[in-house]
Amino acid sequence: MPDALGKVKRRALHEDVMVRLAAYLREGKLKPGDRLPPERELAGRMRVSRATIREALRVMQLQSLIVSRHGAGTFIAEGKAASLAQAVTQFALHDIFEARRLLDPSMAALAARRATPKDIAKLKSILKEQEENMQRGEDGGASDMRFHSAIAEATHNRAIIRLAQVLTEIFSPSRDAVLQSGERAKNSVLFHKRILKSIEAHSPEEARRAMAEHVKSVDRELMGKDISEFGGPTSLRMKDAVAAVAERGVHAASPSNRSGASNSNQSRSSVRTLKRRERRAPLRVPGAAGAFNNHPTT
Repeated sequence: MPDALGKVKRRALHEDVMVRLAAYLREGKLKPGDRLPPERELAGRMRVSRATIREALRVMQLQSLIVSRHGAGTFIAEGKAASLAQAVTQFALHDIFEARRLLDPSMAALAARRATPKDIAKLKSILKEQEENMQRGEDGGASDMRFHSAIAEATHNRAIIRLAQVLTEIFSPSRDAVLQSGERAKNSVLFHKRILKSIEAHSPEEARRAMAEHVKSVDRELMGKDISEFGGPTSLRMKDAVAAVAERGVHAASPSNRSGASNSNQSRSSVRTLKRRERRAPLRVPGAAGAFNNHPTT
């Protein structure tokens, strides 16, 4: 196991861990069928609490994205790595984007009603910094977060400002560096310009519409589908998730059977596959330096 899986800043949420594991699958640092390190080791390497690791693994196991075998360990499910990574990301971020769809547009609309010249100047300054970050190919997650925080401040509602401070932490997994891309940064700047223009024009409905479309576009980029089109997190592009787990005969949990998903759902073919993999090393670590050693901390 490499020395560092990438430290998660702030008080870590289990969604942070899931987003990071999805990134490792996407990058080939974890592969379908790999055995995960023990809970204590994972917590130490990722520098989060064991409770955070435990919750992340619990959510993933309920959705059959990992499989635990007594005496053998916990294994990444069989299937296509890209599909598994997509499914993990979807389950990790569903609640966050559902909340953002409800809250962000209303904050933008109120900011458009109440923003002062000072508020607008602050938003312009942050947006300029974000655009410069994008042009240099740097991570714009921090400036993105500040832009949305400044919108909350522009509402001049003390309760909303305090709520936004809490939401900044809750929403942070959706801005993790491992989810950033040049295309996402470009789209973010374009939408922020439109939102700012609406706020500066004191046009609440346009600000609401622009923010709603912004959240929807990010949602589609990260999740592969707009979550408003579905009834719940397990519906999100579940054809891919089901295809990923179908190869090993394990059913992805649905809302009606989620709490009942367990090892008893595994098919005989799944068990045979896992038995063949019990002797694997905890993680594939190509090269002497280790696959995770060069991963940026966030």
